[in-house]
Amino acid sequence: MIHPRTLGSADLVRCVELSSEAGWNQNEGDWRFLLEHGHGYGIELTGKGLVATTGAWPMGEAFTWINLVLVTSSCRGLGLARTLLDRCLADTKLRGQIALLDATDQGFPVYTKRGFSGTTRLVRLKWSRDDLTSSLTESRDGGDTVEMMVESDLSAVQAMDRAVLGADRKALLASLWQRCPQAAWVLKGSRGEVRGFLMGRGGRTARQLGPLMVESARDARALVSRALRQLKGPVYIDVPEQHLVWMGELSKLGFQPERRFRRMGQEGVMLETDWDHYFALAGPDFA
Repeated sequence: MIHPRTLGSADLVRCVELSSEAGWNQNEGDWRFLLEHGHGYGIELTGKGLVATTGAWPMGEAFTWINLVLVTSSCRGLGLARTLLDRCLADTKLRGQIALLDATDQGFPVYTKRGFSGTTRLVRLKWSRDDLTSSLTESRDGGDTVEMMVESDLSAVQAMDRAVLGADRKALLASLWQRCPQAAWVLKGSRGEVRGFLMGRGGRTARQLGPLMVESARDARALVSRALRQLKGPVYIDVPEQHLVWMGELSKLGFQPERRFRRMGQEGVMLETDWDHYFALAGPDFA
């Protein structure tokens, strides 16, 4: 019999091993945050230890973000991911929450069978050039300034994030600012008000830029250019496909498409996201 169990801090090393085996970008900090702030599920097999995981990260009271669906290569095809996902979704329903996720093309049919749907397409782009100083130009309206994010900016950033995304992830934003301050920048108006922001985090194979919330592709370029000056490649950024002008700007900076996702919600329910102002995601684990 296969019995899912709760994951805890003692599983951290093995969890990182599983995502590394799959070639995913999570590092120890990502796993630690999700295990501390979410609900982790795992399956152990005799002689093999922990071989499969699934996570559910609450975003406020109404929604849960499904992530970290992993099975070690030698145990695939045994239905372990299905077992964990069913347990995770059952617990989510008991908590009165709607499950959401970003699916790869491979995972899309699996989630469709469990009542998920969605049409918003997302593309991951990768930057791996180390010398782009001449390309990192900034263009923005007069009176606006790009500044490194400080702690006193967090409340305004968190409010903007909730308004644009449509869910609460205050704890995540505070963690990102602490973990990767060199990727955290704000765009401020003439009165010092926060008009946009960018955050990011480290990763096992690349830095991840996002979330990025601004009014225009020009503002987005100003923030990303400033962050790239502080970071060494490679860098990932996940962008809604509707932002064609912005993807063109990223192409000029040297970003290249790598993979795609689709945002999906259970029972047809989705976040009321303002996609016109959401220029880069926090990644498939963090919406």
